[in-house]
Amino acid sequence: MPLQLVLDEYSRIDIPLADSRLAAWGLQFDRAARSRNTCPLAERLAACVAAGLEQCLDADLQPPTEKQIHYAQGIARELNVSLSGDALRYRGSMHEFLDRFEDAFKARQVRRSPPGEALNSPEEDD
Repeated sequence: MPLQLVLDEYSRIDIPLADSRLAAWGLQFDRAARSRNTCPLAERLAACVAAGLEQCLDADLQPPTEKQIHYAQGIARELNVSLSGDALRYRGSMHEFLDRFEDAFKARQVRRSPPGEALNSPEEDD
């Protein structure tokens, strides 16, 4: 029986593993079971799988960066606009938010800032 990722009762993805790797995972799980504490193994495995799954998402479905979130929150506060949950969850929606409001935000900041002070968006900092 192959290793499977179960998304819901209808969606499953077979994870191809060489027989030797599948056997090694069996030994690893048996080792944890003998210690009567499978939690550390489960936590380690969950963290690795979560990181790998995130990398497989299309770019627009990946989470926004912390810099983008912080910058967008500043824009939302300054312009008194709402920042949608989707913008906080998905990079594509975050880009849409920034594209829509960044120019107005920068214009307002320029009017308030002393001459010669630079403003950087998260994309300019990277």
